[in-house]
Amino acid sequence: MANARCQNTGKLPPSFRRDCLWRRFAVRQVEIKTKLKSKQKIKNPPPLSPFDKLKATPPKGEILKKSNYFYCMLVIVDYKMGNHHSVKKKLDGLKVESLISSDPEIILNATKLILPGVGHFGKAMENLRELNLIDALNEAVLVKKTPILGICLGMQLMAKSSEEGTENRELRAESRDLFSLKGLGWFDAEVVKFTFENTLRFKVPHTGWNTISIEKESPIMKDIPKNSEFYFVHSYYMKANNPSDILNYTECGNRFVSAISKDNIFGCQYHPEKSHDVGLQLIRNFVGGFENLSHPIENLSHTTLTEASEVNTPHQPLTEELEVNTMRPRIIPVLLLQKLSLVKTQNFKHPKYIGDPINAVKIFNDLRADELVFLDIEASKEKRLISLDFVKNVGEEANMPFAVGGGIRSLEDIRSIIAAGAEKVVINSYAVENPAFVAEAAAAFGSSTIAICIDVKKKLFGGLQTWALSGTKASGFSPLEFAILMEEKGAGEIIIQSIEKDGTMAGYDIELIKQISEAVTIPVIALGGAGNMTHLKEGYEKGFANGLAGGSFFVYQGTKRGVLISYPERDERVF
Repeated sequence: MANARCQNTGKLPPSFRRDCLWRRFAVRQVEIKTKLKSKQKIKNPPPLSPFDKLKATPPKGEILKKSNYFYCMLVIVDYKMGNHHSVKKKLDGLKVESLISSDPEIILNATKLILPGVGHFGKAMENLRELNLIDALNEAVLVKKTPILGICLGMQLMAKSSEEGTENRELRAESRDLFSLKGLGWFDAEVVKFTFENTLRFKVPHTGWNTISIEKESPIMKDIPKNSEFYFVHSYYMKANNPSDILNYTECGNRFVSAISKDNIFGCQYHPEKSHDVGLQLIRNFVGGFENLSHPIENLSHTTLTEASEVNTPHQPLTEELEVNTMRPRIIPVLLLQKLSLVKTQNFKHPKYIGDPINAVKIFNDLRADELVFLDIEASKEKRLISLDFVKNVGEEANMPFAVGGGIRSLEDIRSIIAAGAEKVVINSYAVENPAFVAEAAAAFGSSTIAICIDVKKKLFGGLQTWALSGTKASGFSPLEFAILMEEKGAGEIIIQSIEKDGTMAGYDIELIKQISEAVTIPVIALGGAGNMTHLKEGYEKGFANGLAGGSFFVYQGTKRGVLISYPERDERVF
């Protein structure tokens, strides 16, 4: 038998082993010849572009095949500045397929583009140049007529030039070399800084919720209700030279252009991705329902803020300062974190567990909160940064703007936090330790991104002093001199907090808040002691605060302080 083994050795006969070797060799030769033939058939196949590769590999679950998804290869331009993930999360919620990319080829092949932005004009243009994105954007937008939406800084980049970067006289010559102050030039416009005579009520940056007027018909304004409020945070505004380009105006001391449009190009100074339902409607208008956004829909119904008003006459130029302000004070829950749990303290002591912070975000979404602040109370003492995963989770859930603080000590920390979805960072301990860092941060990311929290406590023998490390380390600065120093260094907002008032729900330290508000031209946020709406009203009317923040007021109910998250109704927020 051919397969019989040798009785002496137990091995297969030599003849059988030779047959097996020859058979293996023959089979291998056939395999090689087959592969060679197949290679000859597909000799020099055309390479797949990055865009084709994306189309060939749909996302998880093959959502592009689902009927309730409409396909749009919308590309969010990543130029290493801005809250790209927040924009993408809102697109995901609208079931719009999108991609964050800095690849020029992908940008050239996109069906729509979004140019987001949080930061400094000059640095943004420098990044676009270094990433070789300027030519790609010009070809996509100006030649191929790809619809594009610029948000905040993204809108400002569409102008011919900007003052941002030349405001410091000593650095002006160097800035013009280091930063390209020339913009993309898609609109005949310049970006200039706000200036107000009444600095007690009108502050720079312009931060908060404000209304818009609609100056012309545009598909992107479809179904945007009258008197709609959007969220703003910016120190500079666009001065448009062509009235027909102006889409929205907004009032804040001066009347400024808050949105612009021309053909396939749209820009808004406000943040639709952080403006609740009305912002989502604007994004929905941009990404779906229109074959070509460069052609406005005829007979589009729209509303203006004040019809037949001289102040809101279309194309009225920006003139002298007006005592007009349609922006109301922000009401801001400040949520404290300890080991990623939501806690509440009293006089900065005895943190009490409140609940899960992400669940709190969901509730504040439903209650349409103006803004949120998250502070990790242990990060600086433990010499670590607040969890970026946590920041990203908040960014994916929140429909409102939010700021975070805790352990920030470098520009990379700020860059990571903004990229994860936050609009602003809050710096406390490191600002006391190294005030020059605030200037570096403002130069890199813009003043409107940097908030300073000043924790204040009485000294042993009278007077007030600023403290760091959750109220455990005296700084040597008085609150007034430290607030003035922080403004000089470029901070865009001051959060002034009384340690003695923290958690008491007995009212703000009005004299302290008023003193700081009168001394600086940047927004001031009152914190520490809020217990009812009367306290908030006093903070605004007597303390001249631009924002009214609290902790206990939003998480406790009743004299026994039962945990129940709440927020004032819309009509209660107008003072």
